[in-house]
Amino acid sequence: MLLSSLACHSLYQDVLFNGRPVIPSIPKIQRLIETAWQKGFDLQGSEQLGGKVVNTTKWIGATEIVATLSSLKLECQLLDFHAPSGPDGTHPRLFEWVYDYFKKSTAFKPPLYLQHQGHSRTIIGIEELKDGSLRLLLFDPSCGKKQMQQFHGEISANLMRMLRRTVNSMKAKQYQIVAVTGVLSEKEYQDCKIIKSERIP
Repeated sequence: MLLSSLACHSLYQDVLFNGRPVIPSIPKIQRLIETAWQKGFDLQGSEQLGGKVVNTTKWIGATEIVATLSSLKLECQLLDFHAPSGPDGTHPRLFEWVYDYFKKSTAFKPPLYLQHQGHSRTIIGIEELKDGSLRLLLFDPSCGKKQMQQFHGEISANLMRMLRRTVNSMKAKQYQIVAVTGVLSEKEYQDCKIIKSERIP
């Protein structure tokens, strides 16, 4: 879903797809991950996965996404919400970070890759209610094609419920977010071979 969005922007389209946006299949993404490792990106992660993901059912996580996109010359930010930051195992700091990200005024705002416990989703926005509470807007790959096709027509409040997540509905022990923030210079490209995350809180 993140790649589909990047394919719609001319800069990322040129860098990622040589101007011909074709979204790669899962086997192709697996090959891209191994190619990133071969180029020296995230060698620690490569060792943890035995240097192989092609033709396996190994989980593709946030660090593999960062390594792959960095190897393709995209600048990424990796956020590690390593522990709950609110009561009852909630993560209000994650919601605040997402709110600040989408609030910044830029011409193009890629969606965010969200990872937790072997499951990845795409954050496409955030809502702020009158009482100041926040709700994430998420695309979830576990939703069927028929469900997602409903978004091609008129979008009702009832349909939006499928996308909305409140603070109290997000209680995994930890989350990681990947944000695409630009294109890497040659020096930055070499520096990004070691994956670094920002821990919050």
